[in-house]
Amino acid sequence: MFANGGAVYLSRIGSSVLNPALNPATQQAFNPLTTVPVQGVNWNYGANFGTPLNRLAFTTPRTFRMTFGVRF
Repeated sequence: MFANGGAVYLSRIGSSVLNPALNPATQQAFNPLTTVPVQGVNWNYGANFGTPLNRLAFTTPRTFRMTFGVRF
């Protein structure tokens, strides 16, 4: 049984993004109202983006349970 109804916790999946505010040496600043940001120049994915951070990032596999009884 999932405590959250099966929803994904973002803290369990890497979601880091590099941007000019956090990495001014590697990313160029841009004005989002006048220019289109370019991946690799203005922003980029972090090293662990989209990877599981712990074992709870994976969903439980489907389980098939069958029970029956025999009475004599």
